[in-house]
Amino acid sequence: MTPRSRAERLALNEARVREVNETIESANEKLGPAPGEDGLELHILCECGTRGCDQIVQITSEEYREVRDEPTRFVVVPGHEQARIERIVAEKRRFAVVEKVGAAAKIAERTDPESPGAVSPL
Repeated sequence: MTPRSRAERLALNEARVREVNETIESANEKLGPAPGEDGLELHILCECGTRGCDQIVQITSEEYREVRDEPTRFVVVPGHEQARIERIVAEKRRFAVVEKVGAAAKIAERTDPESPGAVSPL
């Protein structure tokens, strides 16, 4: 999959980070919550797609699963939204949820690790 535009490259970068976060979430699910904890707290990478962004988002496993129910939705640090390829659909103190639009949405759907026949962005 060769991106043709800056927006497509950005969308692919975001899909790559999402794939890493899926691995983090899966590993944490296998380990389960720490003794005495009710839920599973994740520390994932910001899915903004900006090269060099290494900000960490604190999110519960339940919150992450809710975002991931839609293949075009991603978790970003507040302020890391990319207006030309996405729109904000939810904001919390710890993170924002963005939804891809246009060509970026198509890339997000094609590279969704949970979709059968997905193309890896890596």
